[in-house]
Amino acid sequence: MRLGEKTDFTEFIKVAMEVAYKVLPDYSCPESRHDFTQPQLMVSLMIKRYLELSYRQTEDFLASSLDLAALMGLKEKTPDHSTLQKFFKRMDGALLDHLFSAVATKLKPALKESLQWAADSTGYRLTQASHHYLASRWKKREEADHPYQAKEHRKFAKHIFMVDLRWLLLGSQGARQGPWGDMGELVPLIKGRDPWMRVKAIAADPGFDTMKAHRWIRTRLHAKDGVKLANRRGDPQRIHPYRKRIRRYFPWVFYRQRSKAETIPSVIKRRFGNHILARSYEMRRKETLMLGVIYNIYRGIQLGFLSLFPRISWVFS
Repeated sequence: MRLGEKTDFTEFIKVAMEVAYKVLPDYSCPESRHDFTQPQLMVSLMIKRYLELSYRQTEDFLASSLDLAALMGLKEKTPDHSTLQKFFKRMDGALLDHLFSAVATKLKPALKESLQWAADSTGYRLTQASHHYLASRWKKREEADHPYQAKEHRKFAKHIFMVDLRWLLLGSQGARQGPWGDMGELVPLIKGRDPWMRVKAIAADPGFDTMKAHRWIRTRLHAKDGVKLANRRGDPQRIHPYRKRIRRYFPWVFYRQRSKAETIPSVIKRRFGNHILARSYEMRRKETLMLGVIYNIYRGIQLGFLSLFPRISWVFS
């Protein structure tokens, strides 16, 4: 790569700055010191997650990257690690929903064409310790009659999302602490999308199977129902005539497209890390939602929708 050549990272910063300035006001209080704008702090946090850095490493990285600081409008100094941490803690989780919606609006030429969707979920580890080390600790604590402490270390950050099967872009997302089932998550995911997104068919694995979801998709959304039925023994609704009809006319050809949705967790974990190191539940939730925003920008640049120099010439045709 030549010196000065445009990269995905520089384009990511430009798009992130543009979106942040649309959503966030420059300052939260007219009486503050006004050292940094809120969009600058938000993009700094996105850089931290994009490069898998700590708060202190992010501070050092911004201070040593003069071109990046100029791109972000940082003239005299860069944010301290404590400034970034306090801003992230003070930030409202709904703000990330607005950021996600703003990125989706920039991707409207792609998402508006998408008619087939899939729902999926994944988990992020809360520690960087190896699985072998954690398994040995769980075993020792269970042998020492401390089952509650053993269960504490089995928690993880859960990311639920709805993805379009054409461009592999996220249409809506949610986050909570796991272990937690997917039952009851599908309808909020569909309702959480922007109104201009059209859903003509949706697929999901048996974890999302509920009668409420099936009825809502068919009667309210009027879409093809590709939610696979779960084989729950002892469930009185298992022999319900409605479920028998779903089983008989299930769209297997469309359902097999659902496997594309499993690409998203793979890309996020490989590119941006598979762990969430925040300690509180709310901070973990916000960091998980931020991953969805970062992924959509990253994927939009790859496709050429958010790039200044589109790589796929037929995208806009």
